[in-house]
Amino acid sequence: MRVAAAAAAGTLRPTAATLLFSPPHQHLRPLSLHRRVTQHLPFARRRRDSYSTATVAAQQEDSGGAGGEAEGKASRRRRARESPEGNLRHQLDMCSRNADLTTALRLYDAALSPDSPVPLSLHHYNCLLYLCSNAAASDPDSSADADQRGFNIFARMEADGVQPNEAALTSVARLAAATRDPAMDFANSLTELAIKREARDDFLGFQSWLSRHGPFDAVIDAANVGLYNSKAFSFSQVNSVVNAIQRITKSNKLPLIILHWNRVNGGNAKAPYNQKILESWRKAGALYATPPGSNDDWYWLYAAVSCRSLLVTNDEMRDHLFQLLGTSFFPRWKEKHQVRLTFSGRGPTLHLPPPYSIVIQDSEDGSWHVPTTTGDDIEKPRQWICSKRKSWGAHAHQVLGGTHALGFCSVARCSADDQADAEPPRFTVVPGDTAVDGPGTGAGVGVSEAAERVCRVVSTQPELGIASALDALRVAVSPELVAEVLKNLSNAGMLALAFFRWAERQEGFRYTAESFHNLIEALGKIKQFRLVWSLVETMRCRCLLSKDTFKLIVRRYARARKVKEAVETFEKMSSFGLKTELSDYNWLIDTLSKSKQVKKGHAVYNEMKRKGRFVPDLKTYTVLMEGWGHEKDLLMVKTVYQEMLDAGIRPDVVAYGMLISAFCKSGKCDEAVKVFHEMEVSGCMPSPHVYCMLINGLGSEERLDEALKYFELYKESGFPMEVPTCNAVVGAYCRASKFQHAFKMVDEMRKCKIGPNSRTYDIILHHLIKSQKFEEAYDVFHRMGSDSCEPQLNTYTMMVGMFCSNGRVDMALKVWKQMKEKGVLPCMHMFSALINGLCFENRLEEACIYFQEMLDKGIRPPGQLFSNLKEALVEGGRISLAQEMALKLDTLRKTPLHG
Repeated sequence: MRVAAAAAAGTLRPTAATLLFSPPHQHLRPLSLHRRVTQHLPFARRRRDSYSTATVAAQQEDSGGAGGEAEGKASRRRRARESPEGNLRHQLDMCSRNADLTTALRLYDAALSPDSPVPLSLHHYNCLLYLCSNAAASDPDSSADADQRGFNIFARMEADGVQPNEAALTSVARLAAATRDPAMDFANSLTELAIKREARDDFLGFQSWLSRHGPFDAVIDAANVGLYNSKAFSFSQVNSVVNAIQRITKSNKLPLIILHWNRVNGGNAKAPYNQKILESWRKAGALYATPPGSNDDWYWLYAAVSCRSLLVTNDEMRDHLFQLLGTSFFPRWKEKHQVRLTFSGRGPTLHLPPPYSIVIQDSEDGSWHVPTTTGDDIEKPRQWICSKRKSWGAHAHQVLGGTHALGFCSVARCSADDQADAEPPRFTVVPGDTAVDGPGTGAGVGVSEAAERVCRVVSTQPELGIASALDALRVAVSPELVAEVLKNLSNAGMLALAFFRWAERQEGFRYTAESFHNLIEALGKIKQFRLVWSLVETMRCRCLLSKDTFKLIVRRYARARKVKEAVETFEKMSSFGLKTELSDYNWLIDTLSKSKQVKKGHAVYNEMKRKGRFVPDLKTYTVLMEGWGHEKDLLMVKTVYQEMLDAGIRPDVVAYGMLISAFCKSGKCDEAVKVFHEMEVSGCMPSPHVYCMLINGLGSEERLDEALKYFELYKESGFPMEVPTCNAVVGAYCRASKFQHAFKMVDEMRKCKIGPNSRTYDIILHHLIKSQKFEEAYDVFHRMGSDSCEPQLNTYTMMVGMFCSNGRVDMALKVWKQMKEKGVLPCMHMFSALINGLCFENRLEEACIYFQEMLDKGIRPPGQLFSNLKEALVEGGRISLAQEMALKLDTLRKTPLHG
């Protein structure tokens, strides 16, 4: 009723009011309009044409008038819209929506023309600066022109006396960032200094050599590495580090080894074994000998900066050479790129750069964490000084706007009154976030319950506040707890990493393969593969590597459609001493096929077979048949099946099952039934899985009676009732819209004490929602608890999507809250459904909050989602907020975590 009243009063946008309350014949284009709103449900968007922010401004200016002034208000709105300023505003808004910088600049030039000048307002300038900054950041070919025009426009804005707001300054900051490359600026200044200190021709010759042989993923200060804890230079020590670095780099290429000419040509370099090592480096194009009389520090530092690579050295770079650099970029670069190392009897241990910048951090509760120096002991946990006031939390949040410093130092200035009332700060030294023992540590709490508590805390905290929140929780850390929490955080890689870094400093923590695997799974989902490989190196040093480790990484690469990297990772197993067998090759092909890459999986099969790596067996052909069956390519399924027969391999029950499954998925159930009978004639008895596939296939074609016939055959064959088969029957009833029969089947499952499980409920919910029985679906969702069957992520995703697609976002938020209380973390699809639903209801601030939460968890939003949000913000006159969200998304895309 409130919406109806608002529409009648004219406060809703005309298009929205017309859509909701006008009969179909009053629409200008009813069918196309309806399609536009509903075709993308549950991710529906509001209609956006025939509307501009100029209209919003005109409406806002006139909103205070009485009803009797309607004619006057309409006239004023029309005049504002039809004025040169209003017309230009509307045209620039359209350019902003269409990312049309060329037209916008043409309009700007015309507005400055002395023949017909148009006064430019803040909104005009914001649109122009936003377009220029977008072009500069996204299009390298036109970035120079966009930069120049953007700065000229900003200069004109200042000359006109138009005060820039936050949106304008943000755009100018993006322009400035697009014009500068800090790393290359630093490399150029480094070159100038080096040429002054070194022989010019020698250093220029090195630059030329580097351009021919580079880039490199890592650079090794070999003199520093070879002399580590040794009076004599050790080539084998350097070589062990070279091999360790090669294993974790993406390209699998040898790192660049920088050594002085004297080291390469004198002393123990002449020993036969060392000569062999040097020759292998030379052949790989990875060794550079700096000329006599030179300082090799200039060479390895320049190579690391210009290649944007890791730098392997324990040199703290404190001497006069590094003092000459005199730039704030150098310490930040060093922190993100330097790899330190230690040696033990098992070889080198690499200490990769920290995942977060070690600088002063502030948290939401008003506390400040200041890192202290630790000397050169890289294995000793860093100590932080924590400064906080009991009553300062709300004040800090107000002053800092609830932001968290990451790589920057936030400074809060208090007024005299604030300082007079505030309690003096208390300082506490926190050694590596160590947990405090004592009453209430949770030692008696079960692992699952404790894990749920931890997940609940982690999922509701900002990334930088996780450690302090977990300290306050005072939970007893154990290997089982860590593994379970990491498994539950698999959809939030950044939170999983933050928890792991906290946990490894706690008493009771122990490194286990399971914990590493769960963390690798979480990080692989957000494509943080560089960090994944640093974990692999740590696992190697702790003798925790297995084939399962590499299979996890292969699967994550395959899901990310990085087939080349997946195969290379599989090949790397042998370099870690893990021998590959036929079963491993079958697993690789199966993984690629299940990641919707069956064509490439088949290509790998052909290549491996050609090279004689393996002789395919029944499992190989079965895997390929299953992959092509998922793609509904029956021709390829039959081709593989025939190839198997030609190789003299007879099908077993699994192979027949894959053939039946392929026919069912392609909607050819009659062919599937023929294969079933052929199978029986051949003496191969059908398994429960075969019956399950037939019931599913016939049910999907709404051939319910035939599906039930095979269910009876299944029971007559003496097989016990199993959950998958019963779920197939439930699905067949639901597809025929016989929900009461489906519920009776669920009751039968209860009597047999075999369920139901969450999959059973998901099947029913899916079909209820598809049949638009929303109230019944919500009722079923509530009943899940009575069966001791907790909703899973997929269940919550369906419910949130259902409510959002039907304009009931408040109910979606209620489900969302319930999910978070259970410690279940949302996935990308859930965020998409909720954010689109909030945009559709014009709740833009809330949409931005959940978009920010999505980014904080390291989940990269799909392009269409951000496009929807940006359009809604621009349409709602929230251009600065749209720019802010764009900047944050840009940061996530361009700034990967560091290991």
